[in-house]
Amino acid sequence: IDLMDEAAAKLRVALYTMPDSLKALRDKLAKLTTEEEAAWAARDYERAASFKVERITLQQEFDVARTSWRSETGLDEVVSESDIAEVVATWTGIPMTSLLEEEAQKLLRMEEELGKRVIGQKEAIAVLSDALRRSRSGLKNPRRPIGSFLFLGTSGVGKTELA
Repeated sequence: IDLMDEAAAKLRVALYTMPDSLKALRDKLAKLTTEEEAAWAARDYERAASFKVERITLQQEFDVARTSWRSETGLDEVVSESDIAEVVATWTGIPMTSLLEEEAQKLLRMEEELGKRVIGQKEAIAVLSDALRRSRSGLKNPRRPIGSFLFLGTSGVGKTELA
């Protein structure tokens, strides 16, 4: 729950933190609105009308700039796998590169592919594949190596290929 909460909070901050240029326009709009209201209260209708025209123009400019900013950021309001992976990486210190679907498929088929190239070494291939999957998924201690493997055998059994 904490993981999802932090990922959603990070996304919300990214979605709703406006650039400085938009903040300046928003502040200018607020100032114009205040000045317009003060002019109306003082019964200075010409100044109030002038402020209103300027405020409407500035409001349109602000709306266009905000729409442009939203489309440029390309952020979605749904927490994605990469958002969660980013939080996990921050918490654990493990660099979590988002597993592309291609890479995930390669990891799943690794034993099969290595089995085609190295014949008769199923147990060694399985141990090596498991270690690599653990490493790529981030389920290993970052201060320890992926694995320590000792390949022994006569010439031609696949030691170099597995290494």
